[in-house]
Amino acid sequence: MSLITNLYFSLTVFSIIVMADLLIKFKRPLLLKFYFFALVLSVGLLSIFYSSDSVLVLLFQMFLKSLLSISLLYIFSTLYITGLKWLIHIYSVFIISFILLLFYHIIHINGYNVFNLSFDEIRDLNYKGFTYPVHIFISRMLLHISFFSIMLYFWYFINYRIKQKNIYFDKIKIWSSVTIAIVILSLILNTYVPIYKEKTILAHIISLFINFNLLLLVFYRPEFLNRSALKIAFGEKFNQESNYDINTDDFIKEFFTNLYFTDSSASIENLAKKMDINSNDLYRFVYNKYSMSFNDLVNKNRVAYFLDIVHNEQYKNYTIDALAKEVGFSSRQHLYKPFKKFHGGNPSDIIDAIN
Repeated sequence: MSLITNLYFSLTVFSIIVMADLLIKFKRPLLLKFYFFALVLSVGLLSIFYSSDSVLVLLFQMFLKSLLSISLLYIFSTLYITGLKWLIHIYSVFIISFILLLFYHIIHINGYNVFNLSFDEIRDLNYKGFTYPVHIFISRMLLHISFFSIMLYFWYFINYRIKQKNIYFDKIKIWSSVTIAIVILSLILNTYVPIYKEKTILAHIISLFINFNLLLLVFYRPEFLNRSALKIAFGEKFNQESNYDINTDDFIKEFFTNLYFTDSSASIENLAKKMDINSNDLYRFVYNKYSMSFNDLVNKNRVAYFLDIVHNEQYKNYTIDALAKEVGFSSRQHLYKPFKKFHGGNPSDIIDAIN
């Protein structure tokens, strides 16, 4: 079991990395960020309790699984069907009530007050001696059926009810379908693995496989979700083909001809205000036309402009820091990452080769 313990430890470490990634990269909407964070936190804590041989696992495992399932439902509701949140509220109340009932049964009906037991006594119990009445299993089955039905409806809605064809939706559709498939697989597999008795190797393998894949899906979520200024509800509002009125020539003049990208305060909101257009429409316009985010478009052109001016005699005696500020970066440190991404190598190597 040492290998299993090490794998759970690696799962915990990976969950910390994913949480840090969410905190740093995910900007808005904040509520969606919170749901993602709760999902990853649930997986990370589950990996700790799964690897523990104590009765406390029974108390906390169900709570964390419930938090994970509720987070998933709220994520998909926020992305696709905001009007379905009332049903998820009911599901949440139902599952919390079930957890309280389960806790009461474990602590009082079976006669075990786990909080008064020593660690060795808890370890020696190892799930033995627990019996559950029929209503516990019926409630658990109803919860499984409810969760399965809602997730299946999300899959149906995404694949058959939404008729959009755009680069945003194509990416989020694939990501969503894979996530739902993993979740449904988890539910089906767990149905055949008893959760109220000593863990088997099969149960550990299922847990590791499902949770690693969930973390991978959150970590490799579509990048535009991290900083979208849009009100994300793909099934109701989010359509790249909406009637936004942006003249391509006007954009080219303002952004390229007037070198807007060299402005150190360049942002999609500022440019939208300058052009007197909606920032959400501008975001979609840029992504549709240039297949990248606005920030990437700015940085790519800053790097290209840097390569132009280093060949100009006027800038021959400029330092890298001065050149970086000339093209719009706040310092040379902020130049290096975009330079490597859009050109490769190091800016100083280019300057040395010219000189």
